[in-house]
Amino acid sequence: MYDNYNYPLGADNANAPWNDASQPRQFDVSVTCTLQRYMTITTEDYANCEGDIDTSDTDWVEAYHYNHYTILQMLEELKGYIENELKSSPNIQRRRLARLKSMLADLQDWNIESEDIEEV
Repeated sequence: MYDNYNYPLGADNANAPWNDASQPRQFDVSVTCTLQRYMTITTEDYANCEGDIDTSDTDWVEAYHYNHYTILQMLEELKGYIENELKSSPNIQRRRLARLKSMLADLQDWNIESEDIEEV
């Protein structure tokens, strides 16, 4: 008689439910990323009172948007570069093609939920 190391009869069966590998499934999720960057912004939106600079009424969001690319604008630029790469290179290696298509899909549907820019 075959001793199954004290496991129940049929435990070594490859078709047993506990030997069934989990199949990948898709789930809808919400992804929130918080980014922070310290930088220098140029603006004329300040008060100069006898040599004292007052930025208490400065619209930093407007100054930032006027002088710099936002994250969403940079994502759109990157998307354009990838789309051009896909169009202009018909003989891309399969692995690179898959990676570019995956990146392109990941660049879709981002929204800015909140934006806060303040002087440090």
